[in-house]
Parts: sequence; C-alpha cells; structure tokens
Amino acid sequence: MQTNDVSSVSAVAVGRQTASGDWVLRECSVAFSPGSLTAIVGASGAGKTSLMYCLSGLDAPTAGQVLVEGRDLYAMSRQARATFLRSRVGFVFQQYNLVSYLSVEENVALPLSLAGRRVDRRVLTRLLERFGLAAKAESAAGALSGGEQQRVALCRVLLLRPAVVFADEPTGALDSANSRYVLEVLRELADEGITVVMVTHDVDAAVRADRVVFMRDGSITGVGSGLDAGQVLAGMRQPALGREAR
Repeated sequence: MQTNDVSSVSAVAVGRQTASGDWVLRECSVAFSPGSLTAIVGASGAGKTSLMYCLSGLDAPTAGQVLVEGRDLYAMSRQARATFLRSRVGFVFQQYNLVSYLSVEENVALPLSLAGRRVDRRVLTRLLERFGLAAKAESAAGALSGGEQQRVALCRVLLLRPAVVFADEPTGALDSANSRYVLEVLRELADEGITVVMVTHDVDAAVRADRVVFMRDGSITGVGSGLDAGQVLAGMRQPALGREAR
C-alpha cells in the first residue's frame, strides 16, 4: 500500500568508492514512499547492501545525496545524524544485531533507551505476547533460536515505531515458516504507513514487495511493480527491466 507521493527516503546520484578506488555504487537514484514495501535485488556483489547502508546512515556515500524525510542525511554532523536516525529509522538484519548478554526485554527496549525515550511497558509486554516471547522475557538473547532472535528484532522495531525500516536479508538465516512470519510482519508495517526497504536474494520475498529495485555492478538497472517470480528472475538477468521508469 502506498499512502502518498511524498518520498520518505531518496537517493540522488549516490556513488560509493572503496579505499582502493573501486566504485561499488554508481549514480544510484531511487525514492521510497511511506506505506511501501520495496525489495532491492541482484546477484552477490551487485551493490544491494552498499546502497542500503548509504540510505540508512550506516555508510557515507562518496558522491550524491541521501534524503530521509526531506533531511540531507550526510549534511548533518555525526552526532546529529545518529540522534535523528535513532528516533526515525529501524533495522532488521540477517544476524539479528542483538546484544547477546542482555535479556529479550532489554534488547527490545534498547533503541528507545538510547534515544532517551520512555518505554511503554504495557506495549512491550503485549508485543512479547504477540510474538510468543513472553515466557522468555528475562532470557539472554544469545540463548534463543534464530527464529526467536529475529522475532526479538521485529519486536524492537515495532516498539520503536520508526518512519523507515531497513531490512538486510531478514530471512536469510531462517527456515521457511519463520521466513513467512517475518515477511508478513514487514508487510503489516508497510500497510500501517511505514516505509520498508528490504535487501534480499530470495525471489519469494521479492514478489511480496510493492516494488522491486534491480541492481547490477553497482548500478540500478530497473524498477518494477506487481512482479511475479518469473519476472523477478528475468529482471535479475537483464540489463534493464523496462516495467517502470527509474
């Protein structure tokens, strides 16, 4: 679902060069609207994760601009950018990005605590119950299964209620049942008006998205919407998709 035409996140001619001089991103321009679920796909080395890291504030581009809710992310000071991102952006990673020695409850509340925001314990408790984690609220995150850890990561995002969620291969380490569960939650977030940007190599995950951004050799080669699995595979193989203008 797409709620309006205002971009929540956009990249303008973004390029990223390594210390050795290789360009891993080349003039990438793309926009993401509130209430949309977008999948970024491509072969290994295509630049998917590099683009997501630039979009999310984790890695500064060498060239171009990244705008989040109209603000130029890399024109901010490092401290201002960190403060802004803590309150407006959530992350779901393949490796969960939890603090292993903290409890489930502490991990879920951590982003709000770091941002200096009040943690609503009633909402936190309801989230743990919804995700089947209430009985493990005091357990160390490192003792959980992979599926359980990813559910903790999702609880953390839902408690934060960010404007944008970046998901980097969120189903890459999960079985099919847990993968479906994660994708359903990401779909729900988009339907509630949150911008969701997902990097994936999973065709089944990509077809659940409103739009698919195709990448190859550090460039965006096409953008398509309403695609089936065959079209996603074809788009990954072709230099350009041609279904939707970049």
